[in-house]
Amino acid sequence: MLGKAAEMFSMTAGRSALIDYLERAQALPLRDYIPYLDDAPEAIFRPSCLGCFESSAPDDDINSR
Repeated sequence: MLGKAAEMFSMTAGRSALIDYLERAQALPLRDYIPYLDDAPEAIFRPSCLGCFESSAPDDDINSR
């Protein structure tokens, strides 16, 4: 669930863009949920970011049988 916020962003923008975002958010090394920045790319899933969620979002990686 820690990576849910950046899953789509990392797949579409790539590793270097994700690292750049995490550096700007002062979130490296990653030890907690990803912070949401005011200028976050659209592909960052805000409901799964640090301080922005109230419950877990559905996820096909953990909900499959």
